[in-house]
Amino acid sequence: DWDFGELPEEVSFVRNGIQLRGYPALAAEPDGTLALRVLESPARAEAAMRGGLRRLIGWRLGPAFKLLARDLPQFQRMTLHYLGLGTQEQLREDLLNAILDRAFLADGSLPRDRAAFDSLLESGRTRLAAARVEVCDTAAAILAAYHEVRRMLTDEPVWAEAMADVREQLARLVYPGFLSETPAEWLPHLPRYLRAIALRLQKLRQAPDKDRQRRGDIIRLWEGCQRRLEEDARRERHDPELIRFRWLLEELRVSQFAQELKTLLPVSVKRLEEHWGRMRRG
Repeated sequence: DWDFGELPEEVSFVRNGIQLRGYPALAAEPDGTLALRVLESPARAEAAMRGGLRRLIGWRLGPAFKLLARDLPQFQRMTLHYLGLGTQEQLREDLLNAILDRAFLADGSLPRDRAAFDSLLESGRTRLAAARVEVCDTAAAILAAYHEVRRMLTDEPVWAEAMADVREQLARLVYPGFLSETPAEWLPHLPRYLRAIALRLQKLRQAPDKDRQRRGDIIRLWEGCQRRLEEDARRERHDPELIRFRWLLEELRVSQFAQELKTLLPVSVKRLEEHWGRMRRG
């Protein structure tokens, strides 16, 4: 339970004569317990805190959480489409994390005291049933579309470059943990991105030159974005605009390879080049 009083966002302390700053978090331990930890950065503390809150919420839900874990809609069909990605238990854990995030942790700042946690728990209970259905429906659609795309992949040398690009894109979209790690506002669009890949593969044989040219523009933009994402990960920095740009590149792929599926907003190579230029100057 939340029986440890208020959890400050940061603390100062002296070690070996040096003044240091730490960031307390409730952390889920590998052995299934919870612990209070002081971590080196706000980013690490927030990630740990989310994991700790999920575990504590699950404990407080008690039998309701155990029933949720046993009765995930469409779970057996999802596990068939998940083969080759990870284990059944990895999928179950990812689904449960995404459901708890949607129901309890989607409304901004994380609780730092008992009263805020109890309030979060009470309001989240009312959203739990809807979150269960929404997350499982989305996950089932994503994994079905992913399974279909994987069936279309080929090892024919003539299509090697396009297939390598598709495989890299798939690995960025669907991987163990993708349900809880993909930003909630972009997760519902993954089925469309995957259908766009399927349409691209259908068109590839008819127009390989078009595919090559469009692929080159996108890869050039993606490589710059990827370098910045890797740099931010090393520095434990979170840039919402860079994250948004990363997903706009998925919309660009839809516009280039599967226009019939429509994009969330107007995108083009020129628009995103200009957007990237503004971000670099900023």
